[in-house]
Amino acid sequence: MWTLFKGLKWTRVISMQSWESNSGKTFDLDGDIVQELQLMAEIDGTTLPVLISPFDPVAFQETDSNPKIEKYKLSREELQHQCLESLQQ
Repeated sequence: MWTLFKGLKWTRVISMQSWESNSGKTFDLDGDIVQELQLMAEIDGTTLPVLISPFDPVAFQETDSNPKIEKYKLSREELQHQCLESLQQ
């Protein structure tokens, strides 16, 4: 199950290796992208909850410019606790 929030961005990685900006070529969207765009267009944005994240990536980069994952890895118990806590908000 997915939860959508206002301001949440969707993205898709596309290789730019063989792309030529002046070629004038256009490409059709793949069926999966078209389907997702149709589904997203049907979402009523006024009914979505506002995403309140306790994590601020800009502040984090200012405090730790070279993060190591081991330093921030949560134990299973900590992760479960944070998940339950976020569900109660």
